[in-house]
Amino acid sequence: MSDLPKYVKIKNGKNLSYQRRVPQQLLRDTQCKPLYQVSLGLDISATPAAIHKAVGRAHESYDLHCKMMANSSPEAFNETELDRAATELMNKMRLKPQQYAIQWQMAKDASEATGDYADFAAVDAVSIALFGNNEDLYNLEREKEHYGLTLEETVKERVADKLLVAAAHQAKTIGVIYDNYVSHKGLKNMKLTAQERRNNHKVTNRIEKLIAKIGDHIVSDITPKLISIALKETASERLKVVKVSTVARELNDVYGFINWANKEYEYNWYINKPDIGLKEYEPDEKRPLMKQEQQRLIEYCLSPNLPKEEKVVACISMLELQGGMMQSEIKTLEEKNIQLEEKYPYIMVTKGKTKYRRRLIPIILGLDFIKETLKETQDWLKSVTESAVSKRMADFIRKVIQTNDLSAHCLRHTLRHNADINNVPLGEVASIGGWSGGSIGVSEHMLKYGAKGIDYEERVEKIAHSSLKVHKHLLSITGDNVVRLHG
Repeated sequence: MSDLPKYVKIKNGKNLSYQRRVPQQLLRDTQCKPLYQVSLGLDISATPAAIHKAVGRAHESYDLHCKMMANSSPEAFNETELDRAATELMNKMRLKPQQYAIQWQMAKDASEATGDYADFAAVDAVSIALFGNNEDLYNLEREKEHYGLTLEETVKERVADKLLVAAAHQAKTIGVIYDNYVSHKGLKNMKLTAQERRNNHKVTNRIEKLIAKIGDHIVSDITPKLISIALKETASERLKVVKVSTVARELNDVYGFINWANKEYEYNWYINKPDIGLKEYEPDEKRPLMKQEQQRLIEYCLSPNLPKEEKVVACISMLELQGGMMQSEIKTLEEKNIQLEEKYPYIMVTKGKTKYRRRLIPIILGLDFIKETLKETQDWLKSVTESAVSKRMADFIRKVIQTNDLSAHCLRHTLRHNADINNVPLGEVASIGGWSGGSIGVSEHMLKYGAKGIDYEERVEKIAHSSLKVHKHLLSITGDNVVRLHG
């Protein structure tokens, strides 16, 4: 593995280790080894992402190691650094969190029940492990009160707490709570589908941005206030670029984490949620394409001179314009639900974020082009991120229409607009675009492939004719790429 990150070495032929020299000026006054080494807990089969994350933690440990060599006073360290130092000392001594917690809790319970002194065997064991005797741990409290503790004693005191106190009662950093939340929810489970991992990444990214604002500190009485401030800042920043509904959805992911932590660790936090209902923050509604702009777009998409690299984006445009199809819906289409050779060609969307998104979409524009390009379009969508697609779509539409005020999703808005300008009842177009209130939508029975029959064909025909009415201003574009229906 020649592409390993800096400071990463291979030990014993397969294990990965972090090795980095300590600055010379720190070595002059200490007896520490000149080379800092720590196992990454990975071998050469690890993914680049896992190695990158482990190296990031090793960098933090190295920085803390150097800081502890340069400073002897515990006041020079924040709560997070002291807690990390305690954890690393435990790992070095091969001690486990709560190793003596059950034994110590049973002793305390017995003492309370009988009135006798507790059995201090657990405390003795911890003292011997940390100090080499069974006395020094007992003396820490007195030392702390009269003289103050050294950095080494402070760290060892924290180790003792971690060994003796049950996890539910221990102070935790925001970062540790987040790691536990991710693990509990399985948000980074590699067995998930690619789409599920992408969705989860959005969730974790929102929470991590909030934590970055709060700071990874030990949970304390001021934590709720810090969270409230960070939430307000986050909402204010996002409301400048996206709609209130989007901010509300994003904050719900963050609230999920906060509520879980509150319940899991019994923090009893009261969080002031930001007021995101302020109308002045609401961005202008995305405008649809006008008649002439729609015609220009179709003519460009179906042009024989269309650049090859633009075909997939053109295909998405044609599907979104006549069916309000989102990129996720196009990408996940199953072959059995693509019926473009039928009397009334259509695509069946059987998966969606709401029950209304499951629908039948007649293909009346660009049939031949969509037949030719759909598979390639699906493959491309599976290979890129949603944000990359959105950017390509926006750039494509703006280039064709020659304006900068159109978004990637303007074609879905245009579908509803077309119903208005052609006097088509909203209920009819709602069933095609996947909005609530559709009056001629497909039933649960129709959504199951193989349920074809007379009723099925009649319903498809009805939806297809509704689509023709919605897009009648575009049917003047001649050629085989416009579907003509009888009746």
